This record gives sequence, structure tokens and C-alpha cells, in this order.
Amino acid sequence: MRFGGLAALTDVNFGIGPGELIGVIGPNGAGKTTLLNAMTGVVAPTGGKVTVGDEDFSRQPAYVFARRGIARTFQTPRVFPEMSLHDNAAFGALFAGGDLLHGGHAHRAAREALDYVGLAGEERQLAGALPPARRRLLEIAMALTTRPCLLLLDEVAAGLSPLEVEQMGELINRIRTEKNISIVWIEHAVATLMRHAERMLVLHHGELIADGATAAVRADPRVIEAYLGETA
Repeated sequence: MRFGGLAALTDVNFGIGPGELIGVIGPNGAGKTTLLNAMTGVVAPTGGKVTVGDEDFSRQPAYVFARRGIARTFQTPRVFPEMSLHDNAAFGALFAGGDLLHGGHAHRAAREALDYVGLAGEERQLAGALPPARRRLLEIAMALTTRPCLLLLDEVAAGLSPLEVEQMGELINRIRTEKNISIVWIEHAVATLMRHAERMLVLHHGELIADGATAAVRADPRVIEAYLGETA
């Protein structure tokens, strides 16, 4: 992925298997969010391919990814502040389309997702009134209503208290295990991320410098030098 003369991502190659929980770490500016953007149609990669199964999705818009089962959240939650929590969650289902468009399926999916993330009973509250931690939960609910097979999370623990960070980690692991959804999770809360993710990717200056089991990546000298530090 290039932006003019800037190489934001270079030769970043990896695959995602069914039910995997993959953590992504790296310094600020390493290309982590750009990676998710290129994987979801927010930006079109300037080289290489993004494939889903045997299909090349490299130049497809975001809604096509959503309808293929690829959902994501953003560093700053993108919710509709003047809409209720229920309508925000239902929007995710409508964006993904398919049978969710008919027979009240979107509304049922919204209720189920809000209940799953712990927002039951708040369906009629306006999203703009939610504190930051609960906005992140709402955005996850919006993603879940698309019925994803792959969920991409961009710093969903940012700005949360230590207790909220741990609760977020538990929720994400529960989504993976109970719903059998593959998850790629970018996070600076490295300790929490490494407790839950069995595989880690490490980006540095737009390059993938490590991809492997969490324990092995934690001990990798290149990762320690680039990001974790000697006390990791």
C-alpha cells in the first residue's frame, strides 16, 4: 500500500484460518490500521491481492466485504450518535444485506447482538449518550449483526480502564470460541492481547517482521528491539 511516495505496507503476506484469534502489534505508524483498511475495502491496495477463499477482493468496496462476512471496527468508534443503539445495530445487518433485509431479521439480529455484548435494556438510548467504553461495545454489536466469519478489531481497548480492558479481552475471546469467528485484533494493550491471541503479527515500518505463535514472537529479538523492549 503506497500513498504517493510513502510505502505504508510492503510485502505483507499472511493467511487467516477458521477460528483463529490473531493479535497485531507494532509501533505507531507501523501500518496496522492501513492493513485493516486494505483488508476491508476502505482503501484499495496499490499492489498485491486481498483474497477471500479463492476470490480476489482487492478492488471491491466495503459493502462487498461486509456481505462476504468481513466485519471491522475502527480506532474511533463510528456510530450514529443521533440514532438509538437498536437502530445502530440494525444498520450493520442492513449493510450486510442478504436475508437480513427481510422479515424483521435485522431487528432480531440487533437485539441479539446488543444482548451479547452487554447492552441489553439500553436499546432505545441514543448512541451519542454512551461513554467511550460502551460505544466500543456498540460498534462490536454492529459488526456482529453482519454475521461475520472474520472480525477485524482496531484498538477496541483504547481509553478503557484496566478492568474494562480485561472485560474486553474476555468478550473477544468469547466471540471467537462461541461463534467460531476468526478475529484479527490490533491493540496496544499488549499483555491482554498476548493472553488471548495464540498467534501474533508484528508490523514495523510497514513490513511484517514476525508472524508466529505468541510465545515465540514475544521472545523474538527483532520484536523486542522494534517494539516490546527488553522487559517484555
